[in-house]
Amino acid sequence: MRKNLSRCFSLAFTVALISLMQIGCKSTEEATTQPEMAQVSTQPELAQVSPGALALCTSCGQFKGTAVCCQADQALCAACGLAKGSPGCCRIEKDSTQPVAVCLSCGHIKGDSMCCQPGQLRCDSCGLVKGSAGCCKIPASPQ
Repeated sequence: MRKNLSRCFSLAFTVALISLMQIGCKSTEEATTQPEMAQVSTQPELAQVSPGALALCTSCGQFKGTAVCCQADQALCAACGLAKGSPGCCRIEKDSTQPVAVCLSCGHIKGDSMCCQPGQLRCDSCGLVKGSAGCCKIPASPQ
C-alpha cells in the first residue's frame, strides 16, 4: 500500500513538473516589454531630477521638457549666453555637464548656498523665495 501511494505521489509530482516546463514562466524581460497604457497630459513633461527639483536645460536655461526649451527664436543674454529671462539666466553655467535643477521648495538652484535657507522673503504670487531662479517661473503642474 505504501509503495502505491509513493508511486502515485511521484507520478503526480513528475506530471506537475513536466506541465510547468511545458507552460513555462514569463521572464522579467518579457514582462517589461509588454505595452503599457499611455498617459495623456495637457502639460509638458517636466524633467524631475530628484524629488522636489525640476531640471534646467544647460543649453538654454529653461526648464527641460517645456515648450520654450531650446527654441531657436529666444533672445540670448549677452552676459551668460542662455535665454534671456530664463530661470537659469546668469545663474548657471552654459553647456555644463553637471545636471542643474531648481528646488521646488524655495526656487533657488538646488545645492547652492541660498537653497532652503530660513528667513528668506517669499513671493506673494508663487510662494517661492523672491528673486530666486524659480520665482514665478515654474510651470503649473497637472492637478
